[in-house]
Amino acid sequence: MQTEPYSCQLGDIYRCAERSLALLSRTFHSVPNVGGGWYHRLDTDVPGPSATAVALHSFLLFDRRPDHLADGLTFLRSRQVICDDSQLSGGWAVNTSAGRPVLEATSVVARFLGSSRLTLDKDCPSANKAYEWIVHNQNADGGWGSFRGQASRIWLTAMAIRALIELNLHDRAATAGIEWLLSSRDASNVAWGERPDASATITHTAFVLSALVDNKFTEGNRKVVSGIEQGYSWLTDNLLPASIFDDSARVETYNVAYNDTGGQVTWQNSIWHSGLPYALSALVRQPGGADGSLVAQSLRTILTSQLPDGRWPNADSAAGISVWAVWPFLDALADFMDRSPLRDDDRIWWITRESMLVTRGTDVGKSLRKLLRRSRVSVLQRLSKRYWATAILVLALLTGAGFTVSGLLAWSVFGFALVVPILLVGIQEFMVRK
Repeated sequence: MQTEPYSCQLGDIYRCAERSLALLSRTFHSVPNVGGGWYHRLDTDVPGPSATAVALHSFLLFDRRPDHLADGLTFLRSRQVICDDSQLSGGWAVNTSAGRPVLEATSVVARFLGSSRLTLDKDCPSANKAYEWIVHNQNADGGWGSFRGQASRIWLTAMAIRALIELNLHDRAATAGIEWLLSSRDASNVAWGERPDASATITHTAFVLSALVDNKFTEGNRKVVSGIEQGYSWLTDNLLPASIFDDSARVETYNVAYNDTGGQVTWQNSIWHSGLPYALSALVRQPGGADGSLVAQSLRTILTSQLPDGRWPNADSAAGISVWAVWPFLDALADFMDRSPLRDDDRIWWITRESMLVTRGTDVGKSLRKLLRRSRVSVLQRLSKRYWATAILVLALLTGAGFTVSGLLAWSVFGFALVVPILLVGIQEFMVRK
């Protein structure tokens, strides 16, 4: 028995988001004198800037003012480095970077401030200084590492571009970053991996595509347009929408080192990737429209794989609760809502790869089969209302001709009998035009 196509209501997405936001509300941690926030391991009571920024951003994506917005902004302001060194001032250090500001945190906070329009309030962190930190820490090749002098990486460069887009759409640093990304694709020169020339992954390709599409400044640039088209072609051919993980890019790890007055400081960075949310965010941005079946399957997988406590399984299979098992999914769901025709509690049906149906009001609870059957009846009703006289004329012509050819009706009588149907057609057209 053939099943109906997948459908989803806007309410399904909001209920999914509410479970996640409730989890974030439960895991906020206060810090005396400096507000409070979240750490990436949500059961840890020492907040960090990245987790605090994405947690606050999650609420605002769904039009919810966070209960701890003021505390979170106070904490972020207290952690922003302000000094005379342009390569340090304005950035944020993560809890494990020995006080050194890094792009992994600074770009996340900067994107949050810009996207949430928290750039003018004196009680907020300085978005302008964050923007300057990102620009000053761009490498000479156009890409970004953890800070200037560290090897440029695909993920970090896309992060920097997405932050800059929110703060200054026309900055040349973003354009140089895009040039670096386009020259740093995989060996086939169509998609992106963890590093330049590395094997392409769903995760990195999707994240880069979102950055490229959002950067309107390069719209119309043939090289960028071609890169976007090739990237989407690869993504569509390789995406596995039944799994939230991209097994080739679950955890991205790399060492960071710099020389300080006390000697060399080294630590390892780890970035957790859940591939499917980034793929969904890229798909809903695809110029000209995405493959509807891939969007539908990706959305279904994300909604059905959420755990009861509001998170999704961790990319690194750890048992702890991570903010990176919440934020990417909420960001993707918000992207889908922003770029879909759904309003209120509409339902969307994916009919084919290129067709969808949106129902609202009393039609939301009806099956697709019933809706399409009613649609066919409505079409017949519209046709009969528009062409009723034409149908009478055609019927008169066919039956009259048959009777005349068989000798049952004279040709003169047949011609006279057509006068009334022809007059009716004239009345029909007059009424339509009027």
